[in-house]
Amino acid sequence: MFEVSRVPVRDALQLLIGMGLAVNVPRRGVIVRPLSWQLLDELFEVRKILEGAAIRMAMRNATPEHHRRLDSVIARQAECLKAGTPSGMRAGR
Repeated sequence: MFEVSRVPVRDALQLLIGMGLAVNVPRRGVIVRPLSWQLLDELFEVRKILEGAAIRMAMRNATPEHHRRLDSVIARQAECLKAGTPSGMRAGR
């Protein structure tokens, strides 16, 4: 499908195992490492910090057109939430 030989795929999997993101399970192969609740909590703490910083930087550089588009997206999301159609909340709809 991706026209990639086995060697780079095997190397990539070994790299993921080495990084602790995947584990080699006998007779099953390589799988994504199960996440603990503690790790998930830590990941979300980091995401809050990074996403907060990203939005602050974006807003400093935003034009009035950006603000109008953002207001439109937020209004559309509120409508979808009220109507119970969360799939309509994706960007670009």
